[in-house]
Amino acid sequence: MQRAVARYVGSGFVLSRCTRCMFQPEYTKGQLCMRRSALLACLTLAVVGLFATPGAKADSIDQFTYTVGSSTYSWQLPSTQFVGDFELFSSFTLYDVAYSVDGSSHHGDFDFYTNSEGGGFDLYTPSGTVKINAFGDQLFTGFVFFPTFLTGTYSLVDYGKFSGGQSGSLTIAPVSKAPEPSTVVFLASGLLGLFLFSRMRKTATA
Repeated sequence: MQRAVARYVGSGFVLSRCTRCMFQPEYTKGQLCMRRSALLACLTLAVVGLFATPGAKADSIDQFTYTVGSSTYSWQLPSTQFVGDFELFSSFTLYDVAYSVDGSSHHGDFDFYTNSEGGGFDLYTPSGTVKINAFGDQLFTGFVFFPTFLTGTYSLVDYGKFSGGQSGSLTIAPVSKAPEPSTVVFLASGLLGLFLFSRMRKTATA
């Protein structure tokens, strides 16, 4: 059904264009139809290029800053990502994440938990030592296999190095990024399409 409708609409569009050729004696029917096809192609390129640009932006990055006791932890993660290691309705794990503690660089594994598991997050060293065991709000939305972090400031209770629990504060804030090359390509394609459409339209009506 869709193929038949498309052929019908396409035939009608071609007939309409060719009918208008009779009022353009300086061109043959075939030449004018080709010109109008080129105009349509340029316009399509412009529309696709300009409207596809917002969706072509680079993945956003979130900055995490966690302060507990006299220590400040800092790291960055994609705002949204597919996760390979997760417990359904419970948690997900991100491995070998680069982070810093008071300016000193390290790598570790992060677990993020749903509200049903106490929320918050844990941080482990590569050897399995618990550095942070923080309870509080759930820090993400969506599924555990495709989470999106929630920006804001959270009050957590950390039992990692504090037997009685220590109040901690986590801030998740978006990090600005320059557009990736594909964004520039889409935008340039749209502008080029508009330019060609304008030039060819002037030529066709001259």
